[in-house]
Amino acid sequence: MSMQTTEFFPKQPRWPVRSHIPRFGLVAALCGATFWILAFTGAPVRADELQDLKQQLGTLQKRIETLESEKVEKERLQRRVEKLEAEKKEEVVLKKGPIPGSFVVPGTNTAIKFGGFVQFDTQLDFTGDSGDTFSASNIPLKKLPDTQGGGGRTEHLRLTARNTRLNFTSLTPSPWGDVKGFFEFDFRGAQGNQATTNAEAPRLRHAYVETGPLLFGQTWSTFFSLGTAADTLSWVGGAGGTFARQPQIRYTRKVGATELQFALENPETDIGNAPTGSGDLNDLYPDVVAKARWKGKWGLADVAWLSRFLRVDRAGVNQTEYGWGVTANARINTWGKDAAFVQTVAGQGLGHYLDFSFKSGHLVSGDIEPSDQWGAKLGYKHVFSDQIESNVSGGIEMDNPPQGFTGDPNHRLWSGHANVFYKPFPKNVPGLWYGLEYIHGERRT
Repeated sequence: MSMQTTEFFPKQPRWPVRSHIPRFGLVAALCGATFWILAFTGAPVRADELQDLKQQLGTLQKRIETLESEKVEKERLQRRVEKLEAEKKEEVVLKKGPIPGSFVVPGTNTAIKFGGFVQFDTQLDFTGDSGDTFSASNIPLKKLPDTQGGGGRTEHLRLTARNTRLNFTSLTPSPWGDVKGFFEFDFRGAQGNQATTNAEAPRLRHAYVETGPLLFGQTWSTFFSLGTAADTLSWVGGAGGTFARQPQIRYTRKVGATELQFALENPETDIGNAPTGSGDLNDLYPDVVAKARWKGKWGLADVAWLSRFLRVDRAGVNQTEYGWGVTANARINTWGKDAAFVQTVAGQGLGHYLDFSFKSGHLVSGDIEPSDQWGAKLGYKHVFSDQIESNVSGGIEMDNPPQGFTGDPNHRLWSGHANVFYKPFPKNVPGLWYGLEYIHGERRT
């Protein structure tokens, strides 16, 4: 007997399932599934992400713009820094020089200084017209008529700023030592018209160069004594002392405590009643001056010797005569800031070294006869305080012309000075001061 059995779950072929499903059907199924998933869940998420991306992109764009702006600003600042650094390299920096109040010229080792002062003077003559400068040698004479120098013996007022000065100093190092240059002028040249602008012409006072021990140029004569006379408001300084500025060549050497000087100076033959045309063109030899100077806490002192030749070679007169002079001067410090002063000078043929009105000599019977001349001056300075000080001084000078001379030159001159100086701000403005001076003088011919 036979039996047939039926299987409820027939066996499936062992072939892969995919072999029974077409490929396009699988893709479609997947796409459909994706569509439905996105439709129900993915669309809002993508929109949020897109919005975030847009915001991030905007933020990034702003940052890029900021960075670009910062880059431009940085480049601008860099260019500015480079420009300032270049300007700094070219910047002029003034350095202090070795002279008080001086500065070094940029790019050099030369120090320069500008100086000077403004001076205003009021002068009232009680019994004579001395112009704006008192000198015993130009006091009007009583015995002469106006046409011969006796006029003007009345009161006279004069206001002037002619004594104002300007100067310039330079200092440059060299293998020979410092090279110093000095130039100064005032306004006592040709006088202007007082009725209009009161213009005054500049006048050279000093112009010289010092190289080591040598000096070349115009300055105080080596025969003149600096610092041994009391201060006066009159720039002439009164009678009795030496006074001269002139071109020269000077050699200075320090030997122990002594300063020695030797100079060849400009000659000037000043002969009375000489032939027309005689003057400096006749001079052939320089004036020779030798000087010794000492300085210490006690004060200072100097002695000097002058040798010169007086020469006339005009109008048939050919004469040469020797002149000489000696001077001794001192400043003695007393107590505090007080000091006493003394000046003496004597010689034959001194002429303008003693007084610009004196002649060195005169022609007598065709020969040059030097005049015997001498002078002396005393003074004292008393300092009351840092603001007030006073000076008194007096001097006399004599000119003894040779026998046989029939002219009428100045024979004896003397003057006395008493003054007081007031400095309102001695510490803040030490250069500001006011002065009052009384002068009395006499002239005899």
